[in-house]
Amino acid sequence: MIARFICALLVGLPCLAQLEISGSPPLPVNYGGTGTTTSTGVGSVVLSGSAFLSDPFISNLYGGNLAGSTVSIQGTSSGSPSGAAVTIQPNGQYTAIGNSCAPPSLFTLSTNASCNPTANSAIAANSIQIIGKDNAYSGLSIDAYGASPYLLMREAMGTGASPSATTNGAYQFQLLGYGWDPTNLFYPNFLMTAQATQNFTGTAHGTVFAIYVPATGAIGLSPIFSATAATLSLPGVPASSAAVYGSLCWNTGGAVTYDHTNTCLLSSRRFKHAIHPLTGEQSLQMIDKLHPVRFKYNSTNEQRDGGLIAEEVAKVDRHLVNFDKDGKPIGVMYIDLIPILISALQEQQLELERLKARIH
Repeated sequence: MIARFICALLVGLPCLAQLEISGSPPLPVNYGGTGTTTSTGVGSVVLSGSAFLSDPFISNLYGGNLAGSTVSIQGTSSGSPSGAAVTIQPNGQYTAIGNSCAPPSLFTLSTNASCNPTANSAIAANSIQIIGKDNAYSGLSIDAYGASPYLLMREAMGTGASPSATTNGAYQFQLLGYGWDPTNLFYPNFLMTAQATQNFTGTAHGTVFAIYVPATGAIGLSPIFSATAATLSLPGVPASSAAVYGSLCWNTGGAVTYDHTNTCLLSSRRFKHAIHPLTGEQSLQMIDKLHPVRFKYNSTNEQRDGGLIAEEVAKVDRHLVNFDKDGKPIGVMYIDLIPILISALQEQQLELERLKARIH
């Protein structure tokens, strides 16, 4: 049982392993076992790819073709003696569990019946690779009970024996997504990073978080979002070369865009049709139905000198109010009141002119 499992792990790797072995039926002493069904001991198993690994006794009874056969590697119980460990040491070569297809990664776990050497060629030699079955979801699951699960990534310059401080431009975190096309094979189409913006010291760890995706109709990653503790940037949103006042607009499709008109509205005639003038009389009637108030916000208790109540405005004209997903009024679109106020003021001015004409 033990021998066949280790062969799958380290086939072709000359090494000497010391294993604590127990089981039933017993593994003979000449194959690294204790020769008993109840006791445990330390045996020496030579893994050199020699013919003994295909011995029927080993293959049938120790990891092979008997119903319910299992393979188990266990460390000593209860952490005693201290420092004891189960170690797989490939000595610079690769280690595989499952289908072996000469992966370039340091450790590969595969549940796929085949492999794609061309696709695997993009895997870094010092990585851990998981290959899922065809037409099935593959993932990495972390369960935690009584505490929060986490995925920790740590970066340092120097070496494992002598690490040194993170330098400007170094990545502490990279999450990559690749898609497949017939020309480039697997090619990156998503990247999320955390990158140092300075050389790290005991009091300074400046970092920028960013997201990159390809533009439609193109390949290659372009930045769409970045943030530090002090700034937020949307590089993919076009803007003028000089700083201008403007608004971030959220349209009905959910897209956030920049509008330097401060209104999130298109005002040019070329973007409009069915244009009709506002009548002054109607505008005056609408204004007369609005009731300006002074108020304080519930959340901050901040005094505001003037405003309108959205529910009251909605009764006058629903187009002047924003609503939430449940249809409840949220806020008044004050910018849309400006044309109505202009029309009402013009109507009042005409009334004044008519009164003046009567007097004279």
